[in-house]
Amino acid sequence: MNSIGESCNELKQQYDVCFQTWFSDKFLKGDMNDSMCAPLFKVYQSCLKVLLFLLIIIMESCSQLKKHYDECFNTWFSEKFLKGDTDDSSCSSLLQTYKECKAIKDNKIEIKDIEVNHLGTDNEKLPPS
Repeated sequence: MNSIGESCNELKQQYDVCFQTWFSDKFLKGDMNDSMCAPLFKVYQSCLKVLLFLLIIIMESCSQLKKHYDECFNTWFSEKFLKGDTDDSSCSSLLQTYKECKAIKDNKIEIKDIEVNHLGTDNEKLPPS
């Protein structure tokens, strides 16, 4: 399975190989020490944090895009549409960019979820809730 970020795929694959080896060779034989893959996991996790940070920057820019689109639409509506000109192409690129940005934002990724470290903590061994 690929990573959620294409640029992190190789790191994820390296970690997956390590994890599978640890799981079959150690964990299933009673060895709970999972430190052998910790360095790979931390590098992969760092890659994901960078990608998610970039997504957050994009999400914050959505509100600015919406503002610019609203201004364009209001100008178009009052100066063109109400005078019979129904060609709305002047704002279409802003609308498309805003829709793409909003699609990312709608995933509701929060910064607090990015910064939580589970490796080496009691949370690591808990099943997802």
